[in-house]
Amino acid sequence: MNYLYFNDQRKFGWIKLVLTSEVEKIPFIAKLGPEPWEISLENWNKLLASSRKAVKVRLLDQDKVAGIGNIYANDALWEAQIHPSRPANSLSPQESELLLEKVKLVMDEGIYYGGATAADGKYVDIGGLGGSYQEHFRTYDRAGQPCKRPDCDGIIQKITLGGRGTYFCPDCQQ
Repeated sequence: MNYLYFNDQRKFGWIKLVLTSEVEKIPFIAKLGPEPWEISLENWNKLLASSRKAVKVRLLDQDKVAGIGNIYANDALWEAQIHPSRPANSLSPQESELLLEKVKLVMDEGIYYGGATAADGKYVDIGGLGGSYQEHFRTYDRAGQPCKRPDCDGIIQKITLGGRGTYFCPDCQQ
């Protein structure tokens, strides 16, 4: 059997060609958590309630829940009006449920728009085309710009959480 490996320049992704029967045996794949569309509300609530980490950091933990990237975590937290540095276990059940709904919303939009291609143009699909989700960012990469919420006068700020750029509105995200 021949193998084909690909590592992207940004070092966020990889492709490994293996037999279908071998996929679940790849250590990285075996330890992934469920995707947001696959997790029950009960398990989602437990996932958040069991951690004092910043909620944004918890969302990016692929061992707990898979597929939520930095851009989508920022935008989902803005949609749910939750400050990214809040401890995950401080969310009420209602906030937790709303956050799951908003994670699914922004990820569905990301899929619809073909992902986000940053200014460096490094992300393209298999046909060489970039995505257009960047045209719909709520907070990501918008530091210093006005909040997009119609009833908010806040200015998007940037901090670092878990080593990742984190964008939020200090006025409407609590």
